[in-house]
Amino acid sequence: MNSDRMIKTTIWLMIITGCSKLIGFLREILIAYRFGSDMGTDAFFISRSIYGVIFALAGAGLGFAIIPMLSRIREEKPGEEEGYIHSISVVFLLVSVFLIGLSYLFAEPLVRLFAIGFSGEQLNLAVRFVRLGLPVIALYFIYSIYEAFNHSKNRFYVVAFGGFALNLPIIVYLLFFYKHAGLFGLVVSMTTGYALRSLLVYLPVKTWGARRGPIANYKPYLLGTLSLMIPIMLTTIISNINHVIDRNLASTLAEGSISALNYSATTKDAFMGLFIVSMVTVIYPSFTEWVVKKDWPRVRRMFTYSVSMIFLITIPATAGIMLLNREIVEIIFMRGAFELRDVLMTS
Repeated sequence: MNSDRMIKTTIWLMIITGCSKLIGFLREILIAYRFGSDMGTDAFFISRSIYGVIFALAGAGLGFAIIPMLSRIREEKPGEEEGYIHSISVVFLLVSVFLIGLSYLFAEPLVRLFAIGFSGEQLNLAVRFVRLGLPVIALYFIYSIYEAFNHSKNRFYVVAFGGFALNLPIIVYLLFFYKHAGLFGLVVSMTTGYALRSLLVYLPVKTWGARRGPIANYKPYLLGTLSLMIPIMLTTIISNINHVIDRNLASTLAEGSISALNYSATTKDAFMGLFIVSMVTVIYPSFTEWVVKKDWPRVRRMFTYSVSMIFLITIPATAGIMLLNREIVEIIFMRGAFELRDVLMTS
């Protein structure tokens, strides 16, 4: 992809991602509006954190590892990309089935690991939420694999609309049906959203003619993918230790502390992710292709440009969020069941 097209694609992705982030904001605003910050929302957000950490520990860097491996396959075995994707999908679906079974059996110890302050009704509620939403783990794997494949084919817009597919069932539920099933219905609508998002990135791939040999034929590439994932997995484990400690400390504080952490992280990540995610999404597939081809001058130019743009965006954004933290939270969340106490905790 040439530089002009890359810039245009990045701009369009920023627009689509911006709209998607707004929809995601609307989802979080509606959760805060309907349920506020209390024992139930804390249990819900802990269960959601558990799914994410389980996937991160087992599949961290999966998408980032697949893209350079696809570039390598195109150089060494043109036309075999679909077979490789099919093989890695089978492997990680088996991994996800194992993780889902294990998590179902040990749901209560998992909740205790993440929230030592939970007990009684709140603990039981979190355990039920975790078990109900476990299919999300498999959907995480499916999405990561086919998101990477679409990116490698420069199908960025298909993936960019994934946020709309994810949030639509949740928003519909929160607008019209939240009184019928409460937070349990929210877990089901969230799982439905992840399923729709995975289907969205899978459907374009399904139409391509795939040459699929036995999984053993792709063993070197599967092992190569794993070797690329290991450094990211180690980094993720360290990062998630901090995540677990944060949630554990919050679980021992006042009701709503975990929810406040979630709302604040959502606000911060939306501002940062709007620009950075769009840029990295477009640049990374081309970047890995240039590395495989050893086109070092282009790699250096793009690296310098990317880092400069990221600093240019993140430093002013960080300063703005720090200075206007309370005002931002009030504008976004303060309505319905979300009261001044919740604003102060979140900001």
